Amino acid sequence: HLTWHYEMLQKSADDEQEKSKLEQISIIPKRDADEKAFRICVPQSRFLSELTWIEEDREKELLPDMVEVRVHCVGINFRDVLKSRGLYPHTRPFAQSDENQPKLDRDTEPGSDFVGTIVRVGPKTTSFQVGDHVVGVTGDGTYHSHIMINSQLIIRIPSAFPLTDEQLCGLPCPILTVIYSLKYRVHLQSDQTVLIHAATGAAGQMCIQYCQYIGARVIATAGTEEKRRFLREYYGIEHVFNSRDASFVNDIRQILPQGVDVIVNSLSGNLLKESIK
Repeated sequence: HLTWHYEMLQKSADDEQEKSKLEQISIIPKRDADEKAFRICVPQSRFLSELTWIEEDREKELLPDMVEVRVHCVGINFRDVLKSRGLYPHTRPFAQSDENQPKLDRDTEPGSDFVGTIVRVGPKTTSFQVGDHVVGVTGDGTYHSHIMINSQLIIRIPSAFPLTDEQLCGLPCPILTVIYSLKYRVHLQSDQTVLIHAATGAAGQMCIQYCQYIGARVIATAGTEEKRRFLREYYGIEHVFNSRDASFVNDIRQILPQGVDVIVNSLSGNLLKESIK
């Protein structure tokens, strides 16, 4: 027994030493971002549990109209999970570790939305200066300590803005998706009715707010009674139906025999077909 206890104590001490060594070489974003540049690395296995931070070289030269941003936080979209797992369209499912992929050919870069502080500005950048607090969106990945980005893809955050960085960083993609689809593609008008499926998600709530802003009528669906109650109480939506089955079709026909004008859809398969009916 004494030998067993000694071995356990010795193993514990060895584990602590190993942990200490790992902590010395590990990258901890909140601690290390001001000292070194790094990014997330998607492994060849595509297992999320094996995602790691690796150091990267910062670009020395800034092109005209570019800025360098020290990233504070990033928004997480389901697309990022799909890209990391190799399941997103146009990504290679069993690629090299992206550590070994050329930067311009890297297909696994997760992240689109970010909030950060400008640390450098390019020679022709006049709208921003070092120290500006900004939010932006990019298709080149945001899980970096520092990113280089065209200044047209960021906006300055007002000093009295009511949202935290953590709250704000998840909004650019949903907001831009809604504005592009409803304003510029559909040209939604105030006398039209919009059916918003799975309306408690980020894009769904942005859709609701845009529709209410211009005066369009909203009908919504959600997957649970709790979510449906939230939509009724928080947004004042009168007609909220179930998104888990096709019952919403008859429910909507009862109040709108001619159907709706626009469908914002996140359903698939048979429910997508039923929506179009």
